[in-house]
Amino acid sequence: MSETGEKVMEKTSFSEAEQILSTKNKLIILSAKYGIVVAFILLFISMSFLSNFFLTRHNIFNVMTQTAPILIVGLGMTFILGCGEIDLSVGSAIALSSAVIGTMLAAGYSFWVVCLALIVLGLLIGSINAFFTIKGVPSFIVTLGMLTLLRGAAFVYTDGYSVRIQNEIVRFIGRGRIFGIIPFPALVSIILAVIAFVFISFTRTGIYVLAVGGNEDGARKQGISTHKTKAFVFILTSILAMLAGLIVTGRLGTGTPNAGQMFELDVITAVVLGGTSLFGGYATILGTAVGALFVGFVRNGLNLMGVSPFWVEVFIGAILIFAVYFNTKVSVRLKEMIRLAEMKGGA
Repeated sequence: MSETGEKVMEKTSFSEAEQILSTKNKLIILSAKYGIVVAFILLFISMSFLSNFFLTRHNIFNVMTQTAPILIVGLGMTFILGCGEIDLSVGSAIALSSAVIGTMLAAGYSFWVVCLALIVLGLLIGSINAFFTIKGVPSFIVTLGMLTLLRGAAFVYTDGYSVRIQNEIVRFIGRGRIFGIIPFPALVSIILAVIAFVFISFTRTGIYVLAVGGNEDGARKQGISTHKTKAFVFILTSILAMLAGLIVTGRLGTGTPNAGQMFELDVITAVVLGGTSLFGGYATILGTAVGALFVGFVRNGLNLMGVSPFWVEVFIGAILIFAVYFNTKVSVRLKEMIRLAEMKGGA
């Protein structure tokens, strides 16, 4: 849980609450804070023994490149989950962005015009998600519908065909390396993660996001515009999905409506594994970054061990189920902390 998450718990004393919790509850809270870091370290150690290629610079940078889109969209998903909502349309948004990039470049449009089109598309998708959510439709349903709509639109727009990318800027964004060493996608994701951490931890809007997720009615009574806050997180996530689509398209070398298949599940797995609450009010950017790397290195390690790609998907699905289960248990304990601390404060 981030420091900002603690601020929005109606100034409840975390330390006071911990003193009256059982040892079991304390262990669960500590696991939520540091469990993913411990798991990541254990994963690294075990995989280094199982594969001689795992700890090579080439392999690590390769995983960071492949994980960058998950982290980038995961930053937006952290804001959305922290706000008490969810977005299942990000994978299909990547597919539509990839289709737009490929067809526009093939039609002779410049890279900068394509970027402008992606920004407009991100604003449109995020605004649609936010509009219906604000009107009272559960975000799960809204974005589930958009998942199908955007994927279908990508296939309609391209007639189901992929378009080869020859633009050198796009290819560099997806595959390029700074000084021939540092993967450009990884560098972008790290910079955005730092910005997101500062934003959610130290800005008023970041505090508002978690306040709305923790207690929407209470936030509204405090004068926070819950509608504007929700619109912000949905639009932010859609624009980040456009950027991820640009990176994925550059890495693949084609604009394709098949991009981003099941991508939203990897993103949600990374964010929930990192410790952000599925029920709003608590978010951690650092946890999301570690969670994204964990998912990426799990896939990579299993592939290096020769595990069938089909079984890799089974394993990732199992991780998601465990993450959601554990996240739910932690949320219950956190609510108990708040209730007990309030009781002690009122005594």
